[in-house]
Amino acid sequence: MAIASNQPAINTLLKIGSSGSPQNFDTIANVGDMTGPGFSAQLVDVTSHSTGNPWRIKVPTLLDNGDLTTKVFFIPSSPGVYDGTTQFGHNGTTGLLRVFTQRELHEYSVTFPDGPATTWYFQGYLTKFAMTAAVQGVLEASSAFTFVNQPILV
Repeated sequence: MAIASNQPAINTLLKIGSSGSPQNFDTIANVGDMTGPGFSAQLVDVTSHSTGNPWRIKVPTLLDNGDLTTKVFFIPSSPGVYDGTTQFGHNGTTGLLRVFTQRELHEYSVTFPDGPATTWYFQGYLTKFAMTAAVQGVLEASSAFTFVNQPILV
């Protein structure tokens, strides 16, 4: 069996869950580079006098999802677009800015462009939304999604 050596990242989708039942996920519009989530573990040093060894012994305790950070190509008035799938926009009353200012807890998913469309699910808050308007660039925003409990890694 051949082992894949790489996977192009294009078409990795960050989605936000609706508050309805059943839960539907809308693709967040115009997401560029994504980093994370940054999984980490808290380590506790359990070295004692009776270990008889001068090397530290460490045990992982609590796990943390960390943040998923993104670059968004920012369109201030965008309620989203429809191109065959619903896309969640940036508009302050209907989109990401509302999620931030209202401190809304949401379900999020990251769907990878591999054959089975592997999807990870998280619950969290949008904790950063910083707009940039470079003279020789386009409107962008950097954002951070902070996840608050155990993810579902399917």
